[in-house]
Amino acid sequence: MTQALRLMTYNIRLGIQQGLEAIADVIQTYAPDVVALQEVGHHWSMGPSGDSTGRLSQLTGLHYHSFIPAIVHDIPGRQPARYGQGLLSRWPIAELSIDPLPQHNDEPRRLARASIESPAGPIEVWCTHLSYKESDRPAQGAHLEASLRQAPACGAPGAPLARFVMGDFNEPEPVDWMSGICTLCLDPGAPEATWTFPADAPDRRIDFVLGQGARPLSHRVLDHPRASDHRPVLSLWEV
Repeated sequence: MTQALRLMTYNIRLGIQQGLEAIADVIQTYAPDVVALQEVGHHWSMGPSGDSTGRLSQLTGLHYHSFIPAIVHDIPGRQPARYGQGLLSRWPIAELSIDPLPQHNDEPRRLARASIESPAGPIEVWCTHLSYKESDRPAQGAHLEASLRQAPACGAPGAPLARFVMGDFNEPEPVDWMSGICTLCLDPGAPEATWTFPADAPDRRIDFVLGQGARPLSHRVLDHPRASDHRPVLSLWEV
């Protein structure tokens, strides 16, 4: 029996524009099953205090969640201040691995790979936020491409049914590593996808949901220009 999956990627800019409630309202409107979040705080110095991933899990009813730290500042006598990505899921997150990405001049960046127990069977969700700096991004993109090439084929014994690569790639051009990734994955937004950034007047596409082992059904950049400086992307797939 086939299963439809609703996937969203959303750079929330720490919720500093209109708060986490506004971000949660956007997410709830479209009822995704899995959401990859970028620019997320955990007791961070900017944005709402506390665990933003956990708070969004409560607000959206996506009860399974993980925070993916990229930057950690230890503060004596207080919770460490952490910044990175988040993952929300309707279904259990069975396993999560976090890889550091190559770094030269920018802040640390991470690639997270989660195994999720969907009703159809195990799926993988890879989420990342690549550097906005040209000096760092090519090596990070090449690392992502190489990781995909090394991953077992979807549907093979011990492999997931499907694999999805989601996040803010910060790359609006068809550079070599981006073209390589799109030969390995289906890009349901190409070539008609609406631009995603900046949210109030988008002029480039830098937020992606790509897939392997699943059939894309629809793909939309959502018209929400105020809750964050990125527009969210919603992608519907069948496995």
